[in-house]
Amino acid sequence: MRLPDRRLILLGFALFVLSGVWLRPLLPIDETRYLAVAWEMRLGDHWIVPFKNGLPYDHKPPLLFWLINLVWLPGVSEFTGRLVAPAFSLATIWATGRVSDMMGLGQRTGTAAMLILASFACFQFFGLETGFDTMLALAVVLALGQIWKIGTRDDHRALDWVLLGAAMALGLMSKGPVLFVHVLPSLLLLRLWAPRVANAWRGVAVALATCAGLVSLWLVPALILGGPEYREAVLWTQSAGRAVSSFVHAQPFWYYLVLIPVFVFPWGWLPVFWKRLPFDRAEKFLLIAVLGPLVVFSMISAKQLNYLVPEMPWLAILLARRFPEVLGRAWAAVAVLVVLGLAFPAMAAGLLGEEAQRLISIPAAGVAAVVLLAGAVLIAKRGQLVYLTATVALTALHLTYVVGPARQIMSPRQIADRVAPADGEIGIVSSIYHSEFHFSGRLTQPFAVLTTADEIAAFAEQHPDGLVLGRLGGAVLPTWEPDETIYYRNNDWAIWSNRNRE
Repeated sequence: MRLPDRRLILLGFALFVLSGVWLRPLLPIDETRYLAVAWEMRLGDHWIVPFKNGLPYDHKPPLLFWLINLVWLPGVSEFTGRLVAPAFSLATIWATGRVSDMMGLGQRTGTAAMLILASFACFQFFGLETGFDTMLALAVVLALGQIWKIGTRDDHRALDWVLLGAAMALGLMSKGPVLFVHVLPSLLLLRLWAPRVANAWRGVAVALATCAGLVSLWLVPALILGGPEYREAVLWTQSAGRAVSSFVHAQPFWYYLVLIPVFVFPWGWLPVFWKRLPFDRAEKFLLIAVLGPLVVFSMISAKQLNYLVPEMPWLAILLARRFPEVLGRAWAAVAVLVVLGLAFPAMAAGLLGEEAQRLISIPAAGVAAVVLLAGAVLIAKRGQLVYLTATVALTALHLTYVVGPARQIMSPRQIADRVAPADGEIGIVSSIYHSEFHFSGRLTQPFAVLTTADEIAAFAEQHPDGLVLGRLGGAVLPTWEPDETIYYRNNDWAIWSNRNRE
């Protein structure tokens, strides 16, 4: 099979990113939250300790928020802000090809690895989001690339370990200590695939010292300025605390095993990619890079599919070594697109429930079905186009936002625009507020988080011109009639004007 030029792979993925960001609205709760944190960083000059809704935000390091503000120097824009994280996806694809070349696996394997990674469904889905996983993926590719270099060359120097430390620092500043779950298996098992490396522990010390020195440029001032609660969260709750007993995303140990078919789609569904190769040094390294973090994450309390995105470049190289000369008919990929194409009209017709009816209209379902079925015909005729499977499916999903009601229902803009005139006098009835509405409404003051009837009454008394926002059906709500209700993210939300309290 003839592979496309590397530049075309990068260009194709870049066009997919641009179209996806343009077609799809800013989605809650992660994308809205992260842009809101960047927005609040800009408003309050909180460059060391990020803030969310007026309080220190201790869940993630500030690198993403810094970069978003960097692209906002000419002016604040949702579109440019949402391109920052996907740019790391593009860089990860490029770096994967370069690392494969450095491993001496051949030009064709490096190109195939880029193609496979760029067309993994999970990598496309999570790589398009405003989040931290592809930032971490780039850091892991760079770090493990250095580890390979150290483990296979006799002439490595202290500089190689310093560069490893710098790559690890990038990962820590991207998503925090979870970096070590992705890097340490390959480093600790160095003797299994690189038995001749001498003075490894001395080099590890140099790498860790370099990493600690770079991260401390931010961390030390942040710990001083953030206060005791922020220090406890950063040093324990958001790292070891999640591992021991997760307060969010807790899943059973077998969680990732049942999701492996999703993780490897579409390439892992093709039997030709599971042929055996000699168990050489490269094979050992790649298997450790993929399976090591998978085992560790399975033992950790918190689990999400996107946590394994940094392993996808190594899985791509592993499969690329098996890339056949003739790919054949990709019937599994065709079947997936056909099933999806038939499912969209069913959702719009109400066969899959009321929520599907609200999100997907008949026109939207029709557009998605045509795109999916056309993609299925194309791939059936040209089996080597299997890499278009996820791209076709996700583009069809993005088009439903343009044609159907999902764009308005899933976007926070309608509520944000409605409450924005009361900026500074807004309360929200909730145990926690993820700042879904702050960036879209360009709000400058935090919401008052109201959890009891007494707090609602006190807020209404103190802010007679203010508004109260909350989901209908909650245990505690204002006692007076709401001004209006808005259907947002599978819930009816209500807005109460405090003037109507009496």
